[in-house]
Formats: sequence, C-alpha cells, structure tokens
Amino acid sequence: HTATPEIHQTMSPNPVDSNNPNVCPLSYSELLSQIESMVTYEKDPIASMANISSVMYHAFSDSDAYYTQSDSKKHQKAVNWFGFYLINEERNELVLGPFHGRLACTRIKFGKGVCGSAWKEKKSQLVHDVHQLKNHIACDSASQSEVVVPIMYEGSNSSECLGVIDVDSVNIGSFGEEDKVFLEKVAHLVAKELDWKAIESVRRLVEKVDSCGKQDSEIRS
Repeated sequence: HTATPEIHQTMSPNPVDSNNPNVCPLSYSELLSQIESMVTYEKDPIASMANISSVMYHAFSDSDAYYTQSDSKKHQKAVNWFGFYLINEERNELVLGPFHGRLACTRIKFGKGVCGSAWKEKKSQLVHDVHQLKNHIACDSASQSEVVVPIMYEGSNSSECLGVIDVDSVNIGSFGEEDKVFLEKVAHLVAKELDWKAIESVRRLVEKVDSCGKQDSEIRS
C-alpha cells in the first residue's frame, strides 16, 4: 500500500507583511511539488482533480493577501473559483469537472467564452478584465479577471486537448505571466500523470494520440 502524500501548509492565514518574519507567502514551487506528489500517488483523474482544486482554491483564499515574487504591487488575488472542465468530443463541448467555488456553468461550447477559446486555440488565455471581453461567459457576476490553460495530452508526434484549468478572481488584473506559467506546469503534470482512459468522454482522444505515436514508432523501426 502506497502512503498518502504529505501535504504541507504553504500559506499563512494572516495578511502578507514583509516586515513580519513569521508570515510566508505562497511558493509556487512548493505547490507544484505538492501537486506532483498527488498525481503520482493517485492516478484517477477525478480524484486528483478534486484534490488539486481544493489545494489550489484554499492556497489562494486562506490568505488575506497573496502575491508572487514578481508582483511589483501587493494586491489580493481574491480567487473565487478554481476548477476543471473536460471535453466531451461527441457533443463538442466542455463539461464541468471537479472545482471549488460558487455554482458554475456546467457546459461550454467549443470556442465560446475564455474556456472554449483556450480549447479552440490550444493556448492559455490571460484576461485582465473579463468585462472588456465580448466573448466572456458570466457564470459568476463577481468574477473580474480570469486565467485558463488547456490540458494538452502529448504524444510523440501529435497532441489533443482533454480539458482546461479555469481560475477566476473578484479583482481586475489579478493574474499575470507568472500565474499562467505555473498553471501550465500544473496542466502538464495532470495530462502526463493521470489515467485519462478512465474518463469515457476523453478516452478516444487519448487513444488517438497514443495510436499516432505507435504508428510513427513502427514506421521508424
């Protein structure tokens, strides 16, 4: 029996104060290490996505103020939603997966909103102010900024988007490049380590990528 991975507290519940040696702002490297332990231990996508959503949501929200080292101005991230959407290829839509936060949109069509755009473009979406985006879907009217990264399952010569990670904040301009890069690393771990064939709606996408890799290997041999 494999031991449950140890989860460390990485944030103080108190406001960040650079003059207070007892306050430690969140380290993305520490969080990434925690998530890597989780997905290595638990391969079931739903179970691991549920735990990642919990860890990430509370990591952002358990502190009165959160900022990364590159932030020039200390401001609240104030994340009000963190979660996953998974692709249902037959219906050409994203379906709500594990999350933490308020009631969410359950289905998002291909190319619609920030999540649908991340899927269509297979590219991360960093939105400073969602109200300036005509294509935005307002699942929670409190959300002001958003970052979405695609979960790309990579093969030797092809890749498929299996879903997206979506993060919302009640503040404008909460997310920057460092946040996006971190979430892309999380998405890479999730895509690489979890047993996606256990999810019926994305199994064919995974098998298609694996099949292309196998064919390419056979041709080379």
